[in-house]
Amino acid sequence: MASVSDPTRVVNRSAGWSGGVNLRDALPQIRPSEAKVMENGILDQNGAFVKRLGSTFRGTFGAAGDRCLALYTYYRYPAVPQMLMNTSAGKLYYTNDPFADPVVWTEFASGLSTTAPFSFETFKGAVYMGNGVDDFRKWDGTTQTTIPSAPKAAYLRLWKDTLFMTGNSSTPDRIYQSGLGDADIWPVAGWIDIGRGDGDRTTALSTDGQVLIVFKRDRHWTIYDPVTLANRVVDFEKGCESHQSVVEFESEIFFLSRRGICRFFGDSPSEVISSKVDPLFNHEVINFSALSRVTSYIVDNQVGWAIPELGSMDPTIQLEYYPRLAVAASPGARGVGPFVFHRIPSGVFARVRKGTADHLYGAKLGSNRFLELFSPNGLDDGVPFVSVLETDALDMGQPTHTKYIRRLRFYGRGQFQMVLKRNLMDPTYKTFALQLGSDEDPDEVIVNPDAYGRYFQMRFTDAMTASGFKSLDVGSHGVALVAGGWALHQYTIDADIMGVRD
Repeated sequence: MASVSDPTRVVNRSAGWSGGVNLRDALPQIRPSEAKVMENGILDQNGAFVKRLGSTFRGTFGAAGDRCLALYTYYRYPAVPQMLMNTSAGKLYYTNDPFADPVVWTEFASGLSTTAPFSFETFKGAVYMGNGVDDFRKWDGTTQTTIPSAPKAAYLRLWKDTLFMTGNSSTPDRIYQSGLGDADIWPVAGWIDIGRGDGDRTTALSTDGQVLIVFKRDRHWTIYDPVTLANRVVDFEKGCESHQSVVEFESEIFFLSRRGICRFFGDSPSEVISSKVDPLFNHEVINFSALSRVTSYIVDNQVGWAIPELGSMDPTIQLEYYPRLAVAASPGARGVGPFVFHRIPSGVFARVRKGTADHLYGAKLGSNRFLELFSPNGLDDGVPFVSVLETDALDMGQPTHTKYIRRLRFYGRGQFQMVLKRNLMDPTYKTFALQLGSDEDPDEVIVNPDAYGRYFQMRFTDAMTASGFKSLDVGSHGVALVAGGWALHQYTIDADIMGVRD
């Protein structure tokens, strides 16, 4: 029997989803600025959810069974940049024009490891490369030179006009140092063991310019003197799983540890910034034995990591971070930004800038196809993909009272479907098709759902296969920018609070 009171009219307006996806908290605990599900969409304009752009086919490489192990952009001022590729056929390729359609690849080395990816570093006008198995080598844009006297190491990093390497399976603790200003020379005494005999192994190198960062799987150090190789432990409990997971963005360094995505601080233990997606880092969700294959990328103002899910040795899902949307918990503190998920059909990435263009490229998973990613396309290599947003549980501030939703107002762009759920249950309650036009200017649509419940969730999905536009006002002039297929900026709920029902 119901205990009734006079209905109270309430209007609930969303403020976007600048908090990103939240996998950690129970459904009623997810904040209004967060979402239960966010996939294949980016956060734009302070929290608007926009379907991401797709990927465009840019040709093939090698034979049909070949797979890409690594990509690298070789900038050669004043010459045009090259892109290098290492494949599972044990070959190295280059292209002088990654913007071509199709891209033409030229082989310059063969007979190499078919499983160990190369690490690359540009130094003194040449690219040096090693994979820990084959002879160390360099490439100057036209000629390859092997350096058999150099250590065979898998991870390279340039610091203080010296090239450093690590990742030799026979010397798992060792950091090797080249001659000053000359990576063709490797002094016999130019090395140091970090955490010797601790049962761990080195997994990555990086630098913030001031120190050389040495990662093992469970800890990391900094070398602060390039002459004596003096060093200290920075973090006793967080290491790095993959050299390719270390990424620098606007003076900050991020990396993948077993506990999640971390931010390097330099003089204190690193911070786990992915606490809202903690459940992802579970051996029943992702393949911990394949974390060494995690790669990273930067596109626009986002930083992403491609991670292998359980049952796959290849990265299958991308976890993307928004450093510029970071919110500090207190004045003066560093903020933690939101995360979203993508399912982009690529696990190896390289960004290249040529002239005015700055594009992200990748090799397709399970194929020898080369793709331009986040390109003006509503398809992934010709295949439709779905973008999904699912909100928190909406209770209008009255979790025990039944609500009657009179109308819903949606402000956004494009065409998509809204599924309404209620009372913390998964089954669909009602479904509505939303058509907000196709112009770059957002539009509003009103829905009269005639819906009752204590909690409500909205799940937005689409079947769009075209990209759209968004308008950017540059002073008094408007510019139409290519954007994803649909966008949701805001919704407004007009409801009555009815009473408490048994």
